[in-house]
Order: sequence, then C-alpha cells, then structure tokens
Amino acid sequence: MAKFSQAFLQGLLQPSYQQGLFTAAQQAGQLPTQMRQMREEEAKKQQALKRFDQLSKRTGQAQASAISGDPNALALNIRKLEQLRDAAPTLEEKQAIDSRITQLRSMTPAAQQAGLKRDVNAVSQIDNVISGLDERTDISEQQKIILKESLTLRKNQLLENPEIEQEYRQDQINQFKFEETELAMREQQYIRDNQDEIQRAIQSGDEAQLKAVRDKIPPEFATITNQYITGAIRNNETVNQFNQRSIALNTAPMSEAELDKLLAELPEGAAEAMAPEIREYKKAIKGWSDETQWSGDTNALTRAKAAEKAIQSRMSGIANALWSSELSQQSRIAAEERAIIRKAEIDMLQPVRDIDRERRAKQITKERDGEPTREDYIVAEQQLREENIDTQLRIINQYNPEKAAKLGYEEDTGSPYEVGEVIDSEEGTFVYLGGDFTNPENYRLATKEEIPQVGKKYRAGLDVTVGVPVRAITGTIGKAIDLASTRQKVGKAFTQSGGDLRGITTEELKLIVKNPSGGFKNYMSRIEAEINRRTEGE
Repeated sequence: MAKFSQAFLQGLLQPSYQQGLFTAAQQAGQLPTQMRQMREEEAKKQQALKRFDQLSKRTGQAQASAISGDPNALALNIRKLEQLRDAAPTLEEKQAIDSRITQLRSMTPAAQQAGLKRDVNAVSQIDNVISGLDERTDISEQQKIILKESLTLRKNQLLENPEIEQEYRQDQINQFKFEETELAMREQQYIRDNQDEIQRAIQSGDEAQLKAVRDKIPPEFATITNQYITGAIRNNETVNQFNQRSIALNTAPMSEAELDKLLAELPEGAAEAMAPEIREYKKAIKGWSDETQWSGDTNALTRAKAAEKAIQSRMSGIANALWSSELSQQSRIAAEERAIIRKAEIDMLQPVRDIDRERRAKQITKERDGEPTREDYIVAEQQLREENIDTQLRIINQYNPEKAAKLGYEEDTGSPYEVGEVIDSEEGTFVYLGGDFTNPENYRLATKEEIPQVGKKYRAGLDVTVGVPVRAITGTIGKAIDLASTRQKVGKAFTQSGGDLRGITTEELKLIVKNPSGGFKNYMSRIEAEINRRTEGE
C-alpha cells in the first residue's frame, strides 16, 4: 500500500491547496476545446492563404492574357475570379476580388485589339513566307507545294473573321502607300544627289558623257531621272538661246515679245521667280533705238547688261529647280493614284457583309412572308459581289483605263454626242461629259452661260458633226435624255438605297432592260427579277 508523507496529507486539508487542485482540474478539462479552436484557426489561415494564391494566380494569368492579346483566355480567367468571389467567406474578400475583376474587364478592349493585330500580323507573315518559297533551296519542290497549301489554308481560316480581313486589307493599303511615298522620296533624293553631275554632262554637249550618267541610274529611279534629264536639256537649250541673243553678242537687245516667248519655254513659275530682273531688263531696253542704238542712253545699256547678267545667273538654277519640283509633284500624284488603284483592287476581293446580304435578299425574295430562301441569299451574294467589282473597276478606269480593261472593265463608247455637247430636253439642259451616254454620271446640268449654246450647236438646220436634219435627231436626243434621267434614278436606288426599287415604276425598269449597257449590266438580274415579281399573274 502507498504511503503519503505527513506534510502532503496536511496540505490536502488546506483550502488554498484544494482550490489549486480544482483550478488545475478545470483547465485540464478545457484543453481539448482550446486545441480544437487552435486547429480551426490554423485551417482558416491555410484556406485564406490558398484563396489568396488562387486569386494571385488567376489575376496573373488574366493580365498575361490581356497583354498577349487573348480575349478568350482573359474572359475565362475573369469567370474563375467570379467563382472565387462568390465563394469568398467575408465581405472584405468579396470586395477585394470584385475590384480585381473590374480592373481586368477594363483591359478587354485592349486585349481584343492586340489579338486582332497579332492575327493580322500572322496573315502578313504568311504572305511573306509564301512569297519567298520559290527562292528557297533548302526544301524540295514537293515540300514547297505542301507548305504553300498549308499556309494558304491557315491564312484563309484567319481571314474568315471579318475584322481580321478588314484590318489585313487596310494594312495592305497602308503598306502600299508607305512604299509609294518612300519611293517618291528616294527618287527625289537621287536627283538632288546627282543634279550637278547631270547638269555638267548636259552643258558639256558630250553625248558619251551624258550616256555614262544615264547608264549608272538604278532601275528603280530610271523613269523619273530620265524625265528630269529631258527637262534639264530643254531648259539648257532655252538658256543657250537667251545667251545667244545677249547684248554682249548682238548689241541689240531682245524685244519684250521675244523675251516673253523665250521665258514661256521654261517651267511654269520661272518668270515670276525672276520678275525683278525681268522688269529691270524691259525698262532698260527702252533705251535702245534701231537708229541710234544705245548712243542716246549709255546708262540704259549698262542697266540692260546688268539685268541680262542677273537673269543669266539665275535662269538655269531656277528652271531646273522648278522642273524638279514639278516632277516631284507629278510623282506624288502618280503615287496617290497608284494607291487608289491598289485599294480598288483589294476592295474587289472584299467579302459581302452579312447585313448587306440580308437586306438584298429581302428585297429580291418572292416569298409572301418576306423571308428569303437559300436561293435568294445566293443571288443576293452574287449581285453584291458583281456590283462591288463593277464599282472598283470604274474607279480603276478613272486612273488607268488600260489596267481596268485587263481586269475586265467594259465601257460603252457608242455615244451619239460629242464630249462637251449641250443637250436640251424636257427635264432640263445637260452637258455630255463623254463615256457611256446612258450613264447619268456622264452628264451634268448646263450653266446659264452654256444654255444658249444649244441653238448654236446646229447650223442651217444641220448637225455640224453628223450632218443630218435637226428634226431627225430631236427624238433621239429626247429619248436619250429620258433614258439618262431614268438611269440616274435607278442608279441612285442601287448606290444610295441598297437596291430598293419601290420608288421606280415598272415602265422605267423595262426601259433600263431594253438598254442594257454600261454599269447597269451587273444589276440586270435584280431588275428583271423585280419586273417578274410585279408582273406575275398579269
């Protein structure tokens, strides 16, 4: 049996010792609860840390998606953050996550634009790779074919997105404009750098020396540099003529008329640039007399020689500078026109917009409920494509008829009128501008000054050009003007109203069908379909 000391037994009988034992026993009973609370607090901390890690991860991924131009990945990560927000246990956490979401949503437009630019660049890179395939020697011809087909397929897939297609074509146009502008600048710089050498060769009169200058012109600068040389030779000849008529060689000065005629051979603006010297020369030569020559006014001779020398010193430099400036202007205009033509060529390939196809299909459908059939959509697509091609060909024809003809443009030239002819009709007085006489765009309203010319166009009852009685052609003119007026009306329906023919009478549509030519050839199927729809059942 255990034995306890006397002191221990006495301590048990003391109240303070008994209280201590009670407290210790009580604390021992609470220990499991405290341990559980500590474990719960630790678990909460771990969960909060996990949510924070998830928040940081999703935020980082979303930001990376925005920077890389992937709006789909950005949207996915935003949705994941929204799930984290909904699961957050406290209002404070929900607000913090929501703030992140708002920030990321504001990055969506930039991500979309970056992604669009990336895909457009991808299409351009495919073009560059395809264009360089023929020069590659590290792969076989069969591999080139396979690679080209694969790249072309990928390019077409990307261009199925209308936004990518539009941006890609605009990039093509911008690149072409940049290249044209850069070429024009380099052309002018080449002329400036070689101007002195060209001038020395011209003034030497040595054909071999001039040929040597021409032979070393780079092919890309050949056209404009040869144009400059041709103008510089002409200017030099004019300067030589002025020198040969100088007072020092002939005593007698040129007359004002002779001087003006000579100056007219120089580029436009040369006389204005030398106006002070020319005025002084013209004043001084008044001291010359065929009878007394300069003896009556020796001061006039001195002044005339000084003015003549001043003109000689400036004439060549001014003439060549103005000629160079004129060529630069011509080059700039030519570059702009080539850019317009290039844009029209690119726009010929532009796909039909869904909204335009839908509108046209509803206009041509014969269904009673107004809902187009599949065939209506096919016809609408074809009509819109043909109309667009015709529009772009007309633009090209304005600047380069030969190119337009090669691309398929056909112009009706069977006009009964001369260009500039003033024609009177019940609808008004018009001036024929040339081209397809049935196209309203080739007429304009006559001015008050031009209206009297109608009567003067004919002499003694005969047409000056054709030589037939006026009465015989009056009906033709009236019919042509009626046709022109109708074509103008129908043309506006297509170009300004998307092909809405409700404001056109059936008789007017039939008149167009009877005279199929010019730009309306691509609208004929649409016009005939409208006539058939209206006359069905008659």
